[in-house]
This record gives sequence, C-alpha cells and structure tokens, in this order.
Amino acid sequence: MKKLFFCCLLGLLFSCDQPIQPEEEEEEEKNVPILNTAEVTEIKEFSAISGGNVIDDRGLTVTARGVCWSTHQTPSIEDDTTFNGTGAGPFTSFLTELEPATDYYIRAYAINEDGVGYGSALFFTTYPYDTVGTFTDVEGNVYPTVRIGDQWWLAENLRQTHWEDGSSIDSWYCYDHGKYGVLYRGKFVELKKNVYPAGWRTPSDDDWKKLELFIGLPEEELDSDDWRRGSDVRLLLRVFDPDYPDWTRVTENCPIINPFGFSALPAGKAERWHEDDEIELFGTGDYTCFWTSSEKDRWAIEKELCYRAITKNGLTRHYRTVGRGFYHSIRLVKDVSYD
Repeated sequence: MKKLFFCCLLGLLFSCDQPIQPEEEEEEEKNVPILNTAEVTEIKEFSAISGGNVIDDRGLTVTARGVCWSTHQTPSIEDDTTFNGTGAGPFTSFLTELEPATDYYIRAYAINEDGVGYGSALFFTTYPYDTVGTFTDVEGNVYPTVRIGDQWWLAENLRQTHWEDGSSIDSWYCYDHGKYGVLYRGKFVELKKNVYPAGWRTPSDDDWKKLELFIGLPEEELDSDDWRRGSDVRLLLRVFDPDYPDWTRVTENCPIINPFGFSALPAGKAERWHEDDEIELFGTGDYTCFWTSSEKDRWAIEKELCYRAITKNGLTRHYRTVGRGFYHSIRLVKDVSYD
C-alpha cells in the first residue's frame, strides 16, 4: 500500500515538473476545388493546347481557372498561367510564347475563396524551330529550303529534267541551269506525273495565298488580278541579282529585301507558240513567273493554270492556258510536320 502511495506521489511530483503540452489542433481542411489536367495537344515550337475539368467546386464558387506551367516539376499560379473563365466544368487553354525545344510541366488550377486547387502535373516538350534545310531531287540536285510560317519552300528554282522513272521531261527550257533553274511548260504541271518525296509538291494557289498572307499581303488583295497586287510586299521575296541591280531597288513603301529567304531571282519566262518555233526568252532581269498546280476550265475546251509573277510593280496572280507554250519556274512547297 505504501509502495503504491509512494509511486503515485512520485508520479504526481514528476508530472508537476513538466510543462503541460496543449493538444494540437487539427488543421482545418480547406475546401479547394478538385480538378483534372487535360492532355497536352497541338504541341508546336511556340505553342500548345491543354486545359482541365473542375469536377467539384466544393460548394464554393470558382472565381478563376486555367493552367499554369514552368520548367520545374510543380508549376503554380506564381508561374506562367492562362485565365479560362470561372465556375465548374471543362475548359480549354491555349499556351503561347513558349520556347522551342524546351521541357515543360503543366497543371490545371482553379481558385475559390478557400484557396487554389491543382490537377496532376503533366510533362511535354516543344518542337525545335528549324528555319533552313535542304531538299534533294531524283537527279541528286540539292536545294536550300527555308521555312516561312507553317510552310517549307525551296529557296531556289527547280532544275529537275527527268521523271522519277528516269525518262526525260520534254516540257522544259533552260538557259542558266545553276542560277535560274529550269523553265517548265504548263504541261509539266498538268501531267502531275511527278510525285516528290517527303511531302513536297508543286504549290497550289492556296499555298501561295498562305505565303502571301504571312509576309503581309492584305487579305482583300488575295484574289485580285490587278497588276499592282502586292506592291507593298513585292521586295520581300526577292534576292539581290548583281546582273540586274534594279531588281531589288527599295522603295519607301517596301524598304526591306528578302527577309524570309525566299530568294526570287528575275528569271523571266519563255514562250513557244508552235512546236516548230524556236523558244523565245522574255523578261530576264525584270520579272519571274511561278506555276501553281491550281487549274480552271477555259471555254470548256481548254484548261488554265494559275501562276504568280513577281514584277517590278507587284506580286500578280493570273491564269495561262495549259496547252500553249508558256514556260515558267517552279518552287516546291511542303507543310511543316509535327509528327
């Protein structure tokens, strides 16, 4: 009994020497939104698309939602963000001003009065931004290529003189193979016998319009056949030709030469109206003409091909009869691929 009393006394004394620890308060659970992060799609060099879905607002109004991203693994609203409305439900986010060839982490976020909720972090890598390359035709000719917007263009005129099967192309004319390439008769384009590798093709009228819009041609001029069409952008596709310095004479309205690397030279055009006639060359030093693959019927008995002419006055758009003896240059084009 004494032993029990003594032990109790010791216990009481010992406990009096120790500070009384208050019970820890349980942290109040915050009712932040619950949401998912959407898959990252349409990844390009400078942009991507994602989003999210607020599946539970926890009974509190969602006042902001979007995605946040950064190069570290746990992006937050302190990093780059989008704002994509309010409330619960799915939303789409467009990411812009990204850096090419860069690893990013992304999370959806939603905010209510209790705080910020985040979806899971996802990882993606932007594409590298290449602006120059090469193309090799079936004869082994190598051409520099240049990226303009979402298109790749040859930066030199085509100079191929054989089909893929090795047979000779009979609808061409050449007077300076290395500098100006080959001038092709409309039949060459109409036959569509030439299937170029890796997505390359003879550009259509729409391909040219896409290029023209990118370099600044006003949209209302796209379908015009006025000879002054594109007068303010005509120098943007030209490169200096030492034999014809007037080809790139700048003006107040167009003071910049060849900023996109298209490098058009004044190759002129050639004509032969009858098979027995000699081919005549016109316009060298003054203009250059490029076939497109777009055609239309003329009087229901002939077809016409659309072409572009870069002249001293503008960037004109016209049609010429396929069966007649017009010879123009060709530039190939292909779309930028994100495979």
